[in-house]
Amino acid sequence: MNSLPDGESQLNILFNSKRDAVAFHHIGADGKPTHFIRVNDVACERLGYSRDEMLQLSPQDIDVADHAELMPAIIEKLLTTGHILFETEHVAKDGHHIPVEISARLLRLNGQQATLVVARDISDRKPAEAHEKQFRSNPERETRKESIGVLVGGVAHDLNNILGPILLLPDLVTDYIEQHGNPADPQHADVLEAVETIKESATRAAGVVSDLLIMGRRGNILKTPLDINKVIQAVLESKTVRIIKALKPDVQISAQVPERPHWCRGSETRLIRMLTNLVNNATEAIHGEGQVVISAGSEVLSVPRSGYEVISPGDYVTIEVRDSGCGMDAKTMHRIFEPFFSTKSANERSGSGLGLSVVIGLVKDHEGFLDVKSIPGKGTSFTVYLPAVAAETMPEPSSQERLPGDHESILVVDDEPCQQVLSRQQLKKLGYSTVTVSSGEEALELFGASSHDGKHSPFDLVVVDLIMRGIGGIATCRSILEMYPSQRLLIASGHSQDGYEGPIKSIGAHWLPKPYTAIDLARAVRLRLDT
Repeated sequence: MNSLPDGESQLNILFNSKRDAVAFHHIGADGKPTHFIRVNDVACERLGYSRDEMLQLSPQDIDVADHAELMPAIIEKLLTTGHILFETEHVAKDGHHIPVEISARLLRLNGQQATLVVARDISDRKPAEAHEKQFRSNPERETRKESIGVLVGGVAHDLNNILGPILLLPDLVTDYIEQHGNPADPQHADVLEAVETIKESATRAAGVVSDLLIMGRRGNILKTPLDINKVIQAVLESKTVRIIKALKPDVQISAQVPERPHWCRGSETRLIRMLTNLVNNATEAIHGEGQVVISAGSEVLSVPRSGYEVISPGDYVTIEVRDSGCGMDAKTMHRIFEPFFSTKSANERSGSGLGLSVVIGLVKDHEGFLDVKSIPGKGTSFTVYLPAVAAETMPEPSSQERLPGDHESILVVDDEPCQQVLSRQQLKKLGYSTVTVSSGEEALELFGASSHDGKHSPFDLVVVDLIMRGIGGIATCRSILEMYPSQRLLIASGHSQDGYEGPIKSIGAHWLPKPYTAIDLARAVRLRLDT
């Protein structure tokens, strides 16, 4: 039996078996790295120095000059957290540059504090990143995207007006059947199921329209403090994920979230949509048994981090969706966020084809960043970085929401006859007194015909469609405010809110996106009346 080598020999074998360059150094009293005290064979071969020459150099001697200004922040982060990961370039003895990813960690060596540095050559990765950067910054591509955004906005407005009644009507029909139908009738349950199917289909169609809007623009969204742990839990309990589990019973979908909250600012519905898209994408990458894990965490970056994109320094809440699927090669990775791109054949595709395009759009809407790592045959991870919110901005627990009306009077101004009828019926069912008109001109005539003293409006709330024939929604609201400055207003539209934030804010109105469900309408009306 061969005897094992002694401890020092074992360390040398391990040290020189690494495919990465490995070195040790101390940090001096001036806060700067000292010369190397140990280097492995890869470091010498890669940089072209002998071992004796390497031991006369410090990390700054082999680093590119323009990285020197970042060194104090890197050392500070290393001393604070004990570990740091960043990218730079090393300069070989013959002068050529080598892009590297550095992992530095504090440890004790021979009883003294030292820094272990592992430098990975990422030369193969850089051309792909350069191609991606060029692809994203292409002016012609950005112009096309802007044109698509304008086109999509107009189409979405028309589609949302069509979908509005289809979303509202099922609730009214269901309520009527439950109150006046005969449960003993053999077709009773079938009719209720059919109505629910109509609503589900309309909801899916509205989701596709929403995806188109997100893809075509960088939208401003209403953000509130959110505990991302609760958002992840909502994703696991969502109907979308329940359907995915039913279709993919061999795929286990789970979450790993710490006990303490992780707060960020965002739109709960948009973040849920972003994560369900990622979960759906992950499950589709798994053939047979596998796992999809959603995890939450936090990270503070003191220097930029290069991944799929450069992540700016800051305090972040992180969400990772990791799968054990087929993974992606570099060629596929370059195209995953393109609309309608898919590695599936035409008969295998499902959904709108906008899943990951929507994800990257929503990440940017939340002023965040996205990193992607994938190994063919091993799986993929998507990590979302969202700006964290300080603990003192956490919201107070909200009281039970109150949705029914208390006989308040509401005027609905909409040029879509179906929307008028269904809004009136739904608001009446909630306990409101409702009047509908089909134009801004009719609304102003109605206000003008009422006796007023500038204080007491004939309506507690006016719900106005943004885009109408004749006088538009904003102009209608301004004319009403000239008569009743304290009039409560709610702007409804199938358009994106982009470009209208200023005018809407100036008239003190709230925003109600179309198409809306019965519960959406109830919540929006109640919120505007109570604030």
